[in-house]
Amino acid sequence: MSKQLSQKMLWSKSTKGTHVYNALASDKAPAVTTVYVNKQALGDKAPDMITLSIDVEAGEVDHG
Repeated sequence: MSKQLSQKMLWSKSTKGTHVYNALASDKAPAVTTVYVNKQALGDKAPDMITLSIDVEAGEVDHG
């Protein structure tokens, strides 16, 4: 069984090699708060907003 998460991310700033996006404010805690995207992936002009999608696969990892 898999689970899907989706988070709208708003552009925050650009650095030398990345664009930085922060989660939009909402009533619940975001699954991801900040994401760094290489400029090579999006180009020098960053989109104002992106949607980050995560597919959670079946199974668990024992971190103990």
